[in-house]
Amino acid sequence: MLASKLSISLDTHSLLLLNRVQQDYDCANRSQAVAQVLKLYQQMVDQRMLEAAYAASSAQDAAMDAHFSSSNNDGLAHEAW
Repeated sequence: MLASKLSISLDTHSLLLLNRVQQDYDCANRSQAVAQVLKLYQQMVDQRMLEAAYAASSAQDAAMDAHFSSSNNDGLAHEAW
């Protein structure tokens, strides 16, 4: 993987959080900890997008179900099985 060098300044609290990530995820250095945070952020964004897609699909499914339910007996009232 091609890496780019980055220099950042963090307040004490953020640095402690970064050190915690480094420890919790067994990162060899802070660069790996930053990469882990970005990976976790990407997972969160992906999850939100998936939830939005499911919500949109759910609304479409409900509309389709309502249409089906209102028409599923069309023409069958006089049929004998």
